[in-house]
Amino acid sequence: MEIWKDIPGYEGLYQASTMGGIRRLERVDPLGRIWPAKDLIPQRLSNGYYLIRLKRTSEKAKGYGLHRVIVMTFIGASDLSVDHLDGDPSNNRLDNLEYVTSRENSIRAYKRIKKNPGVNFCEKTGKWRARIYFNKKDRILGTFGTEEEAVCERERACREIDEKGILTRPHNIRATKKLPKHIQKHFNRYTVKKVVDGKIEYLDRFDNLEDAINAKEEFVGEENG
Repeated sequence: MEIWKDIPGYEGLYQASTMGGIRRLERVDPLGRIWPAKDLIPQRLSNGYYLIRLKRTSEKAKGYGLHRVIVMTFIGASDLSVDHLDGDPSNNRLDNLEYVTSRENSIRAYKRIKKNPGVNFCEKTGKWRARIYFNKKDRILGTFGTEEEAVCERERACREIDEKGILTRPHNIRATKKLPKHIQKHFNRYTVKKVVDGKIEYLDRFDNLEDAINAKEEFVGEENG
């Protein structure tokens, strides 16, 4: 059953629901104008998360992450990160959200992408990208309409390297003599790091550069959630 509740700090103005919805309540402004009740449509950001804008009387509208508004309303405010349990930032139902530490949020994100290493979704193009690290180079194998196609291409490349020691049909090649940003090498292992509240946080270590590059895209640059 869907439950609606006033959003803290916006009581009498907006409500959030356990199903991830946001609605504006009917009200009369200082000029006597009537604002009817309305279901709000959140803005989808390039990283897949959703932004909702809330406005108090005589104030400018402020933007909030939809997932954070939902947990704040039903669980309470917190400085912790918000994790989507199924890994889908568009699923903002209360039962799919949970407060976790920044580190735990990053670890969970990495475990999700490890299901198909070397394959990730590119928000800019709306397609799936396959990549592999071979012969000291990060090779982009191509972009595909579905995750399954990207996985198949990477598996083909892995088989070709194992059986023939070569790789054909690379879409793009990037030399990796200089380590990518947010990755550093120490004692033949690669560490992924990011800055949290002005401090460097080391998230995980990997035996090879390919795994570190694959993990970096999920670890870095994303609003925790």
